[in-house]
Amino acid sequence: MSGRWVLWRSRQFQQRPADALANWAAQARAEVEWTQTQQRKPDNTVIHTVTPILTCIKYHALSDSRGVVLNFPYGDIGQVKKAIDDWAYRHRRHYELIEYTPIIWGSPQSYNVSIMDSQSAPSTIAQE
Repeated sequence: MSGRWVLWRSRQFQQRPADALANWAAQARAEVEWTQTQQRKPDNTVIHTVTPILTCIKYHALSDSRGVVLNFPYGDIGQVKKAIDDWAYRHRRHYELIEYTPIIWGSPQSYNVSIMDSQSAPSTIAQE
């Protein structure tokens, strides 16, 4: 994955939201799972609600709250583990940490850490 957001832009005038979602999922290589519910109104009308659960996996450098990429001394894995644990704790409700990889630039004096995470975002499409 390229690590950038994939924006959906309509190329077809009559494209429906589900088509747009399918096109976006194909471009972003995301997974879409569906949950279905139904509710019956007092007038016996049934409302079917389909909620797509979008999962997108990203691979990016571990950064601080200002967006600055963190740099760790080579050989001190304790600082890396603490930073990753802090990230996982702060984002536990919206992200899942899949893996992390140290990246060494030049001579092995310091390195950055890249993380791969998965984000789930619900969205709702209702139909009567």
